[in-house]
Amino acid sequence: FTGDTNPDGCEIALFGGEIFINGDNSVIRGFDSTSIQLTGSNGIVEDNTGTMNITVFGGNGGIIRNNHASTIKIDRSNDNVIVGNTMMRVRVLGFVSDFGTGPVLNTRIGGPALTDRNYITGYGTFNSEGFPAGTSVQLFDTAGTIVENNWIGTTPDGLAQGSAASIVGVGFEAHNDNVVVRNNRIAAIRAVGIGPHATGLVFGTGIYVDGDVSDISILGNTIGLNANDEPVLGSVTGIDVTSVGAAGAVKIGGDTPSDANVIAGHRFAGVSVRNGTNGATISGNSIFANVELGIDLHPVTNTIGVTPNDALDSDTGGNGLQNFPTLAPATIAAGVLQVDGALSSHALESFHIEFFTNTECSASGNGEGEFFVGGIDVQTNAAGQAIFSADLPIAFGAPDSFVTATATRASTADTSEFSACADITVIPSAPGDIDGNGVVDAVDAQMLASVLSGADTDPTHTQRGDLNKDGTTDGDDIQMFISLIGG
Repeated sequence: FTGDTNPDGCEIALFGGEIFINGDNSVIRGFDSTSIQLTGSNGIVEDNTGTMNITVFGGNGGIIRNNHASTIKIDRSNDNVIVGNTMMRVRVLGFVSDFGTGPVLNTRIGGPALTDRNYITGYGTFNSEGFPAGTSVQLFDTAGTIVENNWIGTTPDGLAQGSAASIVGVGFEAHNDNVVVRNNRIAAIRAVGIGPHATGLVFGTGIYVDGDVSDISILGNTIGLNANDEPVLGSVTGIDVTSVGAAGAVKIGGDTPSDANVIAGHRFAGVSVRNGTNGATISGNSIFANVELGIDLHPVTNTIGVTPNDALDSDTGGNGLQNFPTLAPATIAAGVLQVDGALSSHALESFHIEFFTNTECSASGNGEGEFFVGGIDVQTNAAGQAIFSADLPIAFGAPDSFVTATATRASTADTSEFSACADITVIPSAPGDIDGNGVVDAVDAQMLASVLSGADTDPTHTQRGDLNKDGTTDGDDIQMFISLIGG
């Protein structure tokens, strides 16, 4: 072949079909709507477009980047990197059995840089009965997988639904070990059934953890929020844990602010833990604006809703139906949240109590966890009781209407549902200290101005802005505030 032998066009034209490459160190680029299967190792598949599938089978160390495709599949291949693509779905498929090759090792989907981000718009189909099915990122028998910084389920701009039939954003199936799902935007995973037998039924889960798992970390994701961080693209459930694993096998959130997931806008729970699942730790997240509970532990009957506490925490279900704390009304003074409460649970055991403040309380009376404030450790006595009092610094701008709490049992890593909401009273340290941080300053002026303009409709803020106590917050309170600032 001598090169440019056809000055009027291409020398070789492929219309549809599929290319099979069996060789190491191959570079495959520039194809349009022609599916590619690469068997060799250390290959590069880049800059291909159209309605096509890309498969790496058996070869290791491949890079799949900057393609526009339908499906990218890693099939029994290790150490592959998938970055910078726009596609409908990713499948990572191992084969763990007596006759299999083992899990797929060390797949990286996305990465920390913007150029690493994949736009995975969602995959799904409707069957003949009208039921939708489809997983956008499928992890089946994997180990060492990282799913990072991708946008999953939305159009590439992050503002609309990518697939009307996708029902799982990131799905764990079979065996998965040492998997990290972090800093992804997962939204619009919500499908409505069609005729003849599923009309109007709604399906969808942002992250679905099933199968036999260990060391699963779900960190720093936004689930249910669009690119403007509005909770308008929720699923039925944000995260649904149905897996079997040891204590601490699934960690949702973590110890640092960057570990916190934001889970909002879902039709039912922010996080659900099904009967038969234990050891799911849910810590330090921001969970709010979900129609039902922030965290829902399912009993043996798998019914949804608040599970009441029981004596010595002897009931069974998701996360052992770990009891939640009970809280007394709380206060904020000089920038410190002071809250008292009690936990009734297993005797002579250690627990970690986490506290959250909220703008609203859900209709159930048990709240969610909009803003994580901090936590304390407690020990129950022989009767299973622990009385506690916590003094926790709270940042300016944090919600300050209600406080809630969760309890996590140290020995099993089981986290409870959120407690019932407790009211917060902000105690100004001086007239004009509207935010209760101990200082009368420009921040208080901003809060007062927001109340007067109607931008802040929180009734507690309106009450605090009534500095002259005449029953209304108006211009007279502004004048009084100015005089207070002026001394």
